[in-house]
Amino acid sequence: MKDVQNFYKSEDRPYTDILEVPNDEKRVITTRNADTCLLFRLPGELRNMIYTYILQVDDLYVFEVTVDRAVPEYFLMLLGNENARLRHRHPERFALLLVCRQMYSDAALLPFNLNTLAFRSNCFRMLVQYKTTSVQRKAIRSIEIHLEASSPL
Repeated sequence: MKDVQNFYKSEDRPYTDILEVPNDEKRVITTRNADTCLLFRLPGELRNMIYTYILQVDDLYVFEVTVDRAVPEYFLMLLGNENARLRHRHPERFALLLVCRQMYSDAALLPFNLNTLAFRSNCFRMLVQYKTTSVQRKAIRSIEIHLEASSPL
C-alpha cells in the first residue's frame, strides 16, 4: 500500500504524466490533430465554451466502492440522480478527456474547476491525500463535505 500512496502523493508528478510521449512525437501528433480534427481548428475560447458545456455538471458526488481497503476505488455520481450511479470510473461526460492527449491537456482541470465536489468525510481525506496532484487540488473551486454525526473527521 505504501508504494500506491507514494505514487499518488508525488508532488513533482505533472497531471499529464500518464500521457507523456517524446516532444518530437507529440509535435507530430498535435500538428496532425490540428489538421484533421475540426474541434482543434476552432479558436481556444470557443473550444473552452464547448468543454465547459460538456464537463460542467454542477455537483459531483465522489463515493468509495472498494473491496480491498489497501487500494480504494472512487466513482462519481451526479447529485440528485440516484439512477446515475456509475459502474465505470469514466462517466460519459468525462470520456471527452480520453479522446486524445491534446484534448486532455486542454481540459483535464476543468472538472475540478467547474464543479462542486461532494464527499463523505472518509472519501475526502483519501481522495485529496492520495488521488489528486497539487495541480488538481489548486484547480478545485468548490467542495462539499457530508459528515455523519458519529463519523470522526
